[in-house]
Amino acid sequence: SADDYEKNLNRIDLQEELRESVRNGFAGFHLCYQLQVSGTDYHVRGAEALLRYESPSRGRISPEEFIPLLEQTELIDPVGDWVLATALHQCKCWRKWVPDFHISVNISYIQLRNEMITQKVLDALKKAELSGESLTLEVTESMQLQEYQYFNQIFYSWRRCGIQIAIDDFGTGYSNMLMLKSLPARELKIDRIFIKDINENNKNSKIVSTIIDIAHSMNLRVVAKGIETPEQERLLTQMGCGVLQGFLYAHPLPTQQIPTLLQRDSLTRQLNVVSCLPQQRSVTL
Repeated sequence: SADDYEKNLNRIDLQEELRESVRNGFAGFHLCYQLQVSGTDYHVRGAEALLRYESPSRGRISPEEFIPLLEQTELIDPVGDWVLATALHQCKCWRKWVPDFHISVNISYIQLRNEMITQKVLDALKKAELSGESLTLEVTESMQLQEYQYFNQIFYSWRRCGIQIAIDDFGTGYSNMLMLKSLPARELKIDRIFIKDINENNKNSKIVSTIIDIAHSMNLRVVAKGIETPEQERLLTQMGCGVLQGFLYAHPLPTQQIPTLLQRDSLTRQLNVVSCLPQQRSVTL
């Protein structure tokens, strides 16, 4: 159809733009960071690095659109290397305000298939002068579990160096329990789809509570994404959720806006993110 033809042309054009951006030193790509806070004392724990792309011809492109293209063309390898190096550099810079600042970075199945990936991650940490404990690498449930033995060789190598593995978007796939059983993960991230109606939907509340109980029984840290209201926060902390992430604390922010928040933490020493950022519940900083 004419619509499909047009969509394919747009897809091809975007692919070429992405290739050109990589060739030009990753022009158009940038990272935003969403802060994560402790579920016990609300201190800033760290941030998740989120990739963004600004097309020279069509403006901001959704990650749901450009990331699959990066994976299909294997451009995700060089872009992923750039993301990791950039995020680790920022983590090192921000540690002057939060000495144990922690960075989480997504890593794709395509990157994990690269035979050099184990050493590339270790080299990036060394270049940034950071220990492995500063980094969590997030994998999604869609990762092909039939290859978990291959992945485990990589993950165990990283774990020996202190790097932690997180299962992202937990609860949205079909292989949840198998992933928990098979992979040496340290962290489990509950998808926002369960958090959204946790106070109004009794089923969602029970699902989240069960996930947290299972994670704790397996010595996994739990991160809840998509927290937008104090009521959601209160219920999750009562359930024992260890790390909180969402608009209630901060929207994904460009690099230059993060130090303002971290300096407040350094000044107060007892930062409660909600009280320090009274408007953050409804507007972006």
